[in-house]
Amino acid sequence: MLPGLSGLEKSLRDPEFPVRVRAAVDIRHYLRNERAAAQIKPNVADLLKLLFTLLDDIDNTDLVATIDQVILRFGDDIVPFALELCSRLVKAFSRTASAEQGDDEACYAATQCLHTLDSIVATVSLSNLTGTIPLLAEIERMTFTIFDRMFDDERMELFEDTLGLLATFVHYSGRERGFHLRECAEAGVEPHKAVLGLPATPDQEYPLQVVVQNSVLRQAVEVDALKGRGAVSPALWSFFPRAMHAFHEWAHENCTYYIHFLQAYLSRSPRVFMVDQEAKESPVQLLLGMISFLWDGARIRDLDCAVTGSYLVALFLQHSRHLEGVSIDREIAVLSQLLVREIRAWPQVEYVVAPLLRSLSHLLYISPIVTLTAIDKVPGCMEDVFTLWVSRVRENHMDWWYDRRCSAIALTSILGSDWNSVPSSIRQSIPELLRTIVQILDVPLTAPSGNALTGVDENIDEGSVGGPLAGISSGSALGCLPGADIEGSEGDGDDLSPPPMNGAPPANRSDDGEDLMFSLLREVDELLFFESVIQRLPPSASQQLERAIPMQDNKRVQCTLHRAAELRRARLIT
Repeated sequence: MLPGLSGLEKSLRDPEFPVRVRAAVDIRHYLRNERAAAQIKPNVADLLKLLFTLLDDIDNTDLVATIDQVILRFGDDIVPFALELCSRLVKAFSRTASAEQGDDEACYAATQCLHTLDSIVATVSLSNLTGTIPLLAEIERMTFTIFDRMFDDERMELFEDTLGLLATFVHYSGRERGFHLRECAEAGVEPHKAVLGLPATPDQEYPLQVVVQNSVLRQAVEVDALKGRGAVSPALWSFFPRAMHAFHEWAHENCTYYIHFLQAYLSRSPRVFMVDQEAKESPVQLLLGMISFLWDGARIRDLDCAVTGSYLVALFLQHSRHLEGVSIDREIAVLSQLLVREIRAWPQVEYVVAPLLRSLSHLLYISPIVTLTAIDKVPGCMEDVFTLWVSRVRENHMDWWYDRRCSAIALTSILGSDWNSVPSSIRQSIPELLRTIVQILDVPLTAPSGNALTGVDENIDEGSVGGPLAGISSGSALGCLPGADIEGSEGDGDDLSPPPMNGAPPANRSDDGEDLMFSLLREVDELLFFESVIQRLPPSASQQLERAIPMQDNKRVQCTLHRAAELRRARLIT
């Protein structure tokens, strides 16, 4: 292999142009070999210069792919050449993206340019070298024209890949700016405004002046940065509303590509995302509009639309719920009402109902009172949705284990909320919700002693006296216990929802890890969560539940709590 590599290196300097191009294309195969890469590394600067010359003369997909492989293989070694690389790639992209429609080779080359720029941004950001912060800001300015024209009709074929590159810029440059500005604040040094993506001199200003002059946006960017939450530049923020408008006009068929785009903005600048929440063009309103669009009418029957909307709800809640001084009650109410209307409209469509109930579970976990109050304002939805939900549990229509888990956590959140504040229809059915939770948790019966709701006996006989939970009587989710109206007594009105459980995840995780990536509930153990809620119930509430549920169900509750105690002890030991 090494003699062949030496031959390729000579061919890169051959006077014949086709020979040089062929050698440049073939050398990427050697980069996968450790020994060959070690031989190339001392001469990587010369290799890049030769590739630069070829890149100026020909727009070839394989040639750009070779440059991409060099970047991925040598990392820190290419950082000094990052600006020149980006400059030439931007020019190559402009040439290939402007080619006539139907020129597949030019389209492939333009796409590869975007992927290679993506690799450069990630490599520079992850480099251990100093000086990468201003370097990223300069690369951002250099590529501005690519993003500025991504919405042109003639570049629609490249929209998905350009959106991905924009998400990468937001993710990495936002993180690096955040670290830099926080360090400047701690040292008492005023950061140069160019680091925020603002113009250093008048001749460096971006075409979109309005974002630079938006003092509210700038202040939010700086607050985010100084708190270590990242700092996406106003220049990058200027593309956010344009991308969201493009989604509504023609890009909605690519809805899954928006997930990582939105995740980048939400994770790097959550406070900016929530600036001026009620303004029509605020980022959060644009996000709510996107979710509403995805779930509108027959469009929700598209699996991508249903699942993407569910992911976006989880992303929004994940990154906005802990922002100091920011309330998301209004957004939770809007999403809750939107969800239950669509669940009610498509009760028999499994791939629609499942992700919608998953999203409703997230909302109930974050804020059960706000969610239930909002649902109660939609006539007839409360009973229809919870009846459907409970019937799906009892009839084993939740084939995916993770959906059952989300349901258990959501219903447990209702059980642990202030009963005086929940709508009366739910308050009357809390015993039935308890029975449903226990059925979902599906802990086998063991010989119980004592009472589950007034105290757990830790010395339960280990011998099994029953099988898995099955055969709980069916019935309507709401109003099924007319004589068991649960009223919180005076002084019992505290919100009992416990904080998330941050212990090790249970062994029986979902077999689809990608779905869990966007879930707030991935670190919440449903058994321990249930145990903590039951233990925190006021005595009056425990006594009312004890009287309201049959003895057999009380035994099931006790066995479930005993299993939770065993799990907790096992984790303490490990």
